[in-house]
Amino acid sequence: MAPCIERNENVIMKRQLKRSVLTMLSFAGSIGLYYLGFFGTTDGPLNPEKLGALMANNHVTPTHLLVGLIVLFMISISWNWVYNLINKIRTYFDRCSQDIPYQPVRKGRWAHTLWAAVLIVLVGVAGYMI
Repeated sequence: MAPCIERNENVIMKRQLKRSVLTMLSFAGSIGLYYLGFFGTTDGPLNPEKLGALMANNHVTPTHLLVGLIVLFMISISWNWVYNLINKIRTYFDRCSQDIPYQPVRKGRWAHTLWAAVLIVLVGVAGYMI
């Protein structure tokens, strides 16, 4: 067997290890958010009542929140279009890179998760405002 070819057992073990580490990290993050009061059951700086009072004191209305979420949604959808356009223009004018073919950047799993999450929150806030 060639040394550079991984066996199936190694690939499966690495995948399981990666998934278990991600599970533990998300669990630790949830515990941290719980003790900061994010879920509203404990008193902390991220308690929804304190966040609401802070936003009200700074004159943030639901319309401001909706506009901010729309902007975040547009950025999360279109960031790679702008990046690819800049790189395409740069490779067009760069004489050294004429031999290298242009390869656009594609969105990955995390980018799609981000815009989907922002869309869900956006629909929730818009539904609250109606």
